[in-house]
Amino acid sequence: MQVKYTLQALRGFSPIPRTIGNAHAEEIMVVDDDPDIVDYLVNVFEDHGYDTCRASDGVSAFDVAMTEKPDLITLDIEMPHEWGPRFYRRLTNEEEFSDIPVIVISGLSGIHLAIRRAVATIKKPLTCGCDPDSS
Repeated sequence: MQVKYTLQALRGFSPIPRTIGNAHAEEIMVVDDDPDIVDYLVNVFEDHGYDTCRASDGVSAFDVAMTEKPDLITLDIEMPHEWGPRFYRRLTNEEEFSDIPVIVISGLSGIHLAIRRAVATIKKPLTCGCDPDSS
């Protein structure tokens, strides 16, 4: 299955940088059980100068977040082991993550209701907004 993507919905986003020593690092955690989406988003973010980390479900995402301390999370809703909203509630119960922004990316209907504090929601399948037959 070929997945189509969009960067337009993510353009202009700049997470609040955190300070590491004298340098600022901005890290985005991509949480999705579809490896094609994870790879694509990681590549897009890294091409635009962001550091990234990844997880394929809510259980592993919690551990990755505790280790990596991301500035933003892109989050799928329906995943194995633990769904996105449950992971996000668990994570935001930790004081250091109480205000972490999240972008929900899902194919489910009603995604704007899944995490009410989401800074954005993006509906799957994602599209690039371009004609793939033109070169």
